[in-house]
Amino acid sequence: MAKEKLSEAEQYRLERKKRIEKEKKKKNSYFNRNREQVKKTEKIVGIVVACCLCVTIICLLLNFFGVFNRMITAAKVDGKSVSVAEMNCAFADVKNQVYNASQQYEKSYGQGFYTTDTKSTDSCVYDSSKTWGEYFEEQAKEHIKQIYTFKDEEGNTLTEDQIKEIDETFDTLSESATNNKFSLNAYIREVYGIGVNKSVLRTWLENVYKAQNAQQNMQDTYKKSLKDSDIKKYYSENKQNYTTASAMAYTVKVDTSKVADKLSKKGLKDADKNKIIASAYKTAKANPSNFVDLVNAYEKKQKKDSATSYTADTMTFTGIISQKMTSLGEKGQLWVANATAANQTGMVYSANYESNTFQFDIIVIKTPAGNFNTVAVRHILIKPSSTEDDAAWKEAKEQIDTIYSQWKKKPTEDYFIELAKEKSSDPGSKDNGGLYESVTPGQMVDTFDAWCFDKSRKTGDTDIVKTSYGYHLMYFVKHNGAYWKTQVPTDMATDYAEKNVQGKLDAITVDVSNFGWSKIKEVQDYKDAQKSTTTTVATTAAAQ
Repeated sequence: MAKEKLSEAEQYRLERKKRIEKEKKKKNSYFNRNREQVKKTEKIVGIVVACCLCVTIICLLLNFFGVFNRMITAAKVDGKSVSVAEMNCAFADVKNQVYNASQQYEKSYGQGFYTTDTKSTDSCVYDSSKTWGEYFEEQAKEHIKQIYTFKDEEGNTLTEDQIKEIDETFDTLSESATNNKFSLNAYIREVYGIGVNKSVLRTWLENVYKAQNAQQNMQDTYKKSLKDSDIKKYYSENKQNYTTASAMAYTVKVDTSKVADKLSKKGLKDADKNKIIASAYKTAKANPSNFVDLVNAYEKKQKKDSATSYTADTMTFTGIISQKMTSLGEKGQLWVANATAANQTGMVYSANYESNTFQFDIIVIKTPAGNFNTVAVRHILIKPSSTEDDAAWKEAKEQIDTIYSQWKKKPTEDYFIELAKEKSSDPGSKDNGGLYESVTPGQMVDTFDAWCFDKSRKTGDTDIVKTSYGYHLMYFVKHNGAYWKTQVPTDMATDYAEKNVQGKLDAITVDVSNFGWSKIKEVQDYKDAQKSTTTTVATTAAAQ
């Protein structure tokens, strides 16, 4: 049966329907494709955000554990990069040195100069023109300069004792970490700053020792190269450092405002200088035995009723010339060192035109300069609770007598060492068994010194000696031999090393990297303290 032919209107409707369906399908297809694209974009954005978040978290963790501070350069020493973590160690070393020095000062004088409460913006006691923060920064730069200059030099090998000391340092840190409920690395980070961990700190401590060893090797190598002629020449030029003498000295008062012009003239003769000196000089030179009376007469003439009265004791210096006769200056000390007979009288003149100060010393030799041996002694000190109280002195004497009796039951040096560590009140020698290893004449207080250098003294001698500090139970260890023969080579090597070390250091600069430097713990703390101080001052000013 043939299909019925559609009318023109019906044909149009059918085609229209097909077009609508086709458009609908096309639209649905586009919508679906767009929807997939949106989902895909959302997924990519989500992944990117998640990655950014992960990176941020990782960076925060890396920063917290100090990875960046171990990588970031804080400074460069002769082109060698120094990390923020290493600079944190350098600052910690310098700060600990100051703190320990303050502790020792407090033990000796009753009050320290730096505590945990001291602010970095406070004035530095070593240099009042600087704050503590500025001082630490300056010294940390010098510290890092020394280490990086010498840590790889010849002779830098660590000793067994140094390795042991480093291990003991970590034992102490580990114990403190446990007591404060920290892991070791967390405690080190808390103490030294972000970036410092066990590995960094160990390397740092090793480098500190390596630099010290290299400098010591420089000194030892030079010392071995010295010839006898070099040693004798140095000794003759610096005799005042290695000889003892006894001399009376008096400084004549001079009105510098009146004599400055005269003394500054070139070619001034001794006779002209002598005119400036009071008549006591000529009289003393003619009659040195009457020196004290002549000085007192001069004092009375100059000051009348306010004159100072002198005795031989107050005018006499006895001991190593450079240590005991410091008021005479180098020129006066050399004069004493080269005097050859008793009763020599001399006038020593010195002037400093920069400060416009002048000094004239009349000196009379009592015992000419001579060489000496050093001695090694041990002692146990018992201090009275009050030096002004007789009862306290009596109690101290009873204590030292008891200790002496106790030692006599077992009279050995080892037992003396044991008692000294347990009983002695002397912080300078207690931990070392009361030992003073190289005592020089005049170094100790009078009665202590006299006992040490008694000509009859021999190894094992013991006795009780009273000084202004208290009662000392003495133990004579040994005579060490001629002081100058062992000390001169050491001093020459020290001078050589200091000169060469300083020469190297002066040629090197520390170039600071501002970004890295700002991340150092002490630098951050100092900046915060400065801001706090500025805010406080501004607030106070506004309130007024």
